[in-house]
Parts: sequence; structure tokens; C-alpha cells
Amino acid sequence: MEADRLSLTNGALSQFNFKSGRLNARNSTANNTQLFTVGNGGDWARFDLKGGTHSFANDLGISSNAWLTGSGTIVGNVTNAGVLAPGDSLGGLAISGNLQLQPNGDVAFDLDGHTAGVDYDSLSASGNIFWNGRLHVTLESGFTPGPSDVFTLAQCAGDSGSFVNVTNGGTLVTEDQRGSFVVTYGNSALQLSNFQALNPTNAFKLAVVNSGLSSVTLQFPFEFGRTYHLWFSTNLTSWIELPVPGYVFPQPGVAQWSDDGSLTGGNPVYAPSPRFYRVSLE
Repeated sequence: MEADRLSLTNGALSQFNFKSGRLNARNSTANNTQLFTVGNGGDWARFDLKGGTHSFANDLGISSNAWLTGSGTIVGNVTNAGVLAPGDSLGGLAISGNLQLQPNGDVAFDLDGHTAGVDYDSLSASGNIFWNGRLHVTLESGFTPGPSDVFTLAQCAGDSGSFVNVTNGGTLVTEDQRGSFVVTYGNSALQLSNFQALNPTNAFKLAVVNSGLSSVTLQFPFEFGRTYHLWFSTNLTSWIELPVPGYVFPQPGVAQWSDDGSLTGGNPVYAPSPRFYRVSLE
């Protein structure tokens, strides 16, 4: 769904249930005495900001299995239990208010240069940020930072808390396994420094990790901040995109999905014709 302006301004009479799917909005105004919630906590949902100003008088909440992406300005407090990924694909997101990250949430940044909000994703808050959940950093192909480079991913009036996967002053390996950064926060900013290059341990590939009597399990590298599309075919000529509701993450940087036939027209193990799968990403 694409909206030039999302407007909920008729008080409690204005209703908008964003349970699943994708909404792209250039401007938003929600003043209907209700928290604006993205997703229902089970189905996949994505709210993509296409610049502009997005005002939420009763705040903005991102449910688990939901995404907040894009660039622009959010007026109101934000609570994230899903995935917060500034930029589209690179850009800056400004919050006029506080940001609360939940333990089961994720925040993801892409790096492709040295200018914040232009060459790499950035986040700012006029209020406070409470760090929690998992931090993910991905290097765009072709970009390799230097060991003396410093990237300020986020700035705010004050910050507290701690990420689940990296403490203040700890080392974080990038999602693409190309290197590691020292991560610092707790001084009103989130920064990366001291990049150390690593040899990649795996190329992108879609693999069958389990084939039982009634299902086939697929696995592939996963980078937060990207959108993945899964396709299948029986002849390698005609491809059908599968409306996959979500993936399982057996380990960091790895996504998994099982084809039980409910989306592909029958048991994949005993199908009369072979099945082929592929993944595309944006």
C-alpha cells in the first residue's frame, strides 16, 4: 500500500489496523488517541517511511515480526520490539522524542561510505534512547572501512541500557562476516571504530538442510535491514513468489524456512515434478 499522506485526525473515530503487509508513506499524521502499532506480533509487517514528517500524538509501536524502515522525521516516542532499520537502503531517521528498544527487537545499519545519513544509515533522537535487543551492521559490497574510521550511527540527548549481543566497548562482527568493529555507546551516541578485516566464511547460497517425509527445510545467509523474497518453480522457467509469513533464525546471520506444501500446492517430497527454489533481496 502506498500513501502520499496517512491521516488519522478524527479522534477516536479514526481507525487504522495495520496488522500485516507493507505500507509506504511520505507523510503521516495520527491523532486518534491510540498508539499507532505496526504489525500484530505474528504476521510480517513493514512500515517504510519515504521521507517527510510522520507525527504520532500517541506514539509509535513496532511489534515483533514487524519492520520500521526508511528516512524522514518521526514526531513522537517510538518503541521497537521488531526490526528498526534506518534508511532505504541508505539514509537517516530522526525521532523527535524517545526511543525504547525491547529485548527481542533488532536495530540494523548499512555502511557504504563515510557520510552519515548519505553513505551509511544514521539515527537521531531529541530525547533519550534505551539500548536493548540486538545490533546488526552490514557492509555494502565494494566498501571496506579503514581501521581509523569512526562511524556515528546514532545520537541522542542521553542513553542507557545495553545490547544483548554486544556490550559497550565490545566487538561486533558484521552480518556479512567481512570484518569487526569496536562498539561504544552510553555517552549520548552509538559509534563504530577500529575496523578489523576478516576473511568471509561463507558465500551467499540457498541450501537444503533437511528433507523429511512431508517437508523440505531451506537455509540461507540473512542480513537485517534487507527484505528477502522466496520463489519456487517446477520448470526453472515460470517462478512464483511465496507469501512467506516469516523465517526462523537458528543462529545469527542465518534464516530458515520449511516448505510443508501449504504454499506450494502439496507435499514437496512426493510432488510429481521437481521443485526449485531461489531467493532475491532488496
